[in-house]
Amino acid sequence: MTIFPTGETNKSKNINKKDKQGRKQGLWIENKWFGYYTHESAYVDGIKQGHWVTRYSDGTVMQKE
Repeated sequence: MTIFPTGETNKSKNINKKDKQGRKQGLWIENKWFGYYTHESAYVDGIKQGHWVTRYSDGTVMQKE
């Protein structure tokens, strides 16, 4: 489990949300390359907070940026 600067985790059900202005808020998990891996990061007012975590489909961390 990864805890992001916003306090959310990659196990959260409150993911990929935008506010009324269309800005990303909270944890975002984006599937890439046909679900082979995911990018996870937290956003506040549309600005990325901290780093990306890239995981293989089995959950193993590929890299942190």
